[in-house]
Amino acid sequence: MMTLSTISRGAALIGALVLTSTNLLAEGTVSFAGYGGEPQKVQTKAFFEPAMKELGIQVLQDSHGGYAKIKAQVLSGSPSYDLVALGCAEAARAASEGLLEPLDYSLIPNAVDIDPRLRSANYVGEWTFSTVIAWNTKTVKTPPRTWAEFWDVKKFPGKRSLSANPRQMLEIALIADGVARDKLYPLDVDRAFRKLEEIKPSLSLWWASGAQSVQLLNDGEVDMLAVWNGRAQASIDAGAPAAYTYNEGIYDVECFMVLKGAKNKVNAMKVTNMMLSPKQQATAASLIDYGPVNPKAYDTGIIPAERMKRMPSAPENLKQQVMLDPAWYATEDANKAFARWTSLLQK
Repeated sequence: MMTLSTISRGAALIGALVLTSTNLLAEGTVSFAGYGGEPQKVQTKAFFEPAMKELGIQVLQDSHGGYAKIKAQVLSGSPSYDLVALGCAEAARAASEGLLEPLDYSLIPNAVDIDPRLRSANYVGEWTFSTVIAWNTKTVKTPPRTWAEFWDVKKFPGKRSLSANPRQMLEIALIADGVARDKLYPLDVDRAFRKLEEIKPSLSLWWASGAQSVQLLNDGEVDMLAVWNGRAQASIDAGAPAAYTYNEGIYDVECFMVLKGAKNKVNAMKVTNMMLSPKQQATAASLIDYGPVNPKAYDTGIIPAERMKRMPSAPENLKQQVMLDPAWYATEDANKAFARWTSLLQK
């Protein structure tokens, strides 16, 4: 597998492919950027390796480093990435800011079976995940089971960590402050920030990437944190003394989208279609605890029964959670919240 670590290196790699393989040139390439870590390993095995084999499209990979870096690439007029994975809230924001190509669903027929709430004109769901409360089972004997308890540093002492991204953190702050799950949206940004300021002195750090959140669990650097369920489960599977609960989890969808000005947008949509096939969706779900968006994946027999029970979309887990509303993140209130977020982290 080839890696795209910088823009210049990516250009060199693509140039080398053009020079050394006329067959590969005819079939084409796609440059993809995701969050890295265990999820991207799963994307490689479940989506990209089959795409390279069956479609003849070479997938070059990188980790994108977050929304701001993706936006800067698009605004440059020549993005180095064609296909990008982002959470649905950031996808909605990117669409509202004109950063994405419209999807040609005639090239993505596997999307027909997906819940309309998980797809739009500019992005389509890849898998479902949740932001949950996780804790170190060695150091935390009575873990917090609600966000209000997570905020209660006297009754539930220990080192804590939250994400450096406001997405989902605003929601959990409001739930901790007593807002009913069915009354979250539109988010009361001022109230959320007041609640976050309240817990900030008790945070050891704001984790900046999924890989860092896993390391916090693996190393026992914090006692409890907000973390994506798949990352938490990967740590547990690797032997970390950790556990988590879906109670009051924020149910979310990671999406695939094609950046505005992408050089290989048709191939990017063909790879997206491959990713949405029942077989590839089930393969991904059998490797990481993120739920498939194509319901036909559950009929393939590929996903182990025990794994299905602990997925965020399993009925018993889903009813404990609230679904993140991506539409709110395309509003002016969301833009203002993002503008305030940096000052919260830096104070």
